Amino acid sequence: MDKNGLFFLIFAGFLLCFFAGTVSATTLSGDLTGDNYVYAYISTDDSVQGTQIAYGDCWQAGYSLTTELTAGVNYYLHIYIYDYDGPQGFLGDFSLSGSDHIFSNGGSYLLTDDTDDWHGNNTGWGNTDVALEDFGKREIYPWSFALQASHYNIDSNAHWIWTGSYTDGVDYAWFSTKISATGTGTSDPVPEPATMTLLASGLLGLFGIRKKYKR
Repeated sequence: MDKNGLFFLIFAGFLLCFFAGTVSATTLSGDLTGDNYVYAYISTDDSVQGTQIAYGDCWQAGYSLTTELTAGVNYYLHIYIYDYDGPQGFLGDFSLSGSDHIFSNGGSYLLTDDTDDWHGNNTGWGNTDVALEDFGKREIYPWSFALQASHYNIDSNAHWIWTGSYTDGVDYAWFSTKISATGTGTSDPVPEPATMTLLASGLLGLFGIRKKYKR
C-alpha cells in the first residue's frame, strides 16, 4: 500500500471514531394497555402517526415498548386506542434512560396520572385537543374485576385516562406527549471527552506520519 492509501485509511478510521462518539441515544421504554386495542408510535412530528413500536389487543394484559431516541431530536409518543364495547381507557408508565431527553413533565418518568402532560382528541393526530378525564388508579372499577398479573408491570400509581367521559360512546382516541431533546435541542451534540482525546491523538499521529514520508 502506498503512503496516500495508508494516510486515507488512518484518517477515515479516526473520523469514524469521532462521529460515532458524538451521537448518543436515549432508550424509551414503557408498559401500557388500552381498552380494548392499543397502538404505540414514535414520531418527530405531532401531526404524523410515526413508526409503530407496540401493539396490544386485550385490556386485561399489559404490553411493553422500547425504542432508541437520537440525541438532539424532539419526539412525540403517540398512542391510538380503539374501543369496541365501553368503557374506554388508557393506562401506562414510561421512562427514559440517560439525560438526552425529558418528558413533558420535565423528568425521565411519566405516568398516565396527570392529564396536563398528555394531549388527546377523538379525530386524529395533530387535531384540536379535547379535555382529558382521569378515572383513577390502575385497579379502579370497572377494570378492577378482571385484572391479570401482567397488569402489575404497570405502575400502581398510573391512572386510566380518556378523551372525555367513557360514558359518552366515543370509541376512538388519539393521545400524544412530547419528548424533548435536552441541551441544544436540534443542534449537534457536544463530542464526548474521550472521543476528543482520540481525535487529537489521531491528528498528531497523522502529522508525524506525513513528516516521515516527506523526509
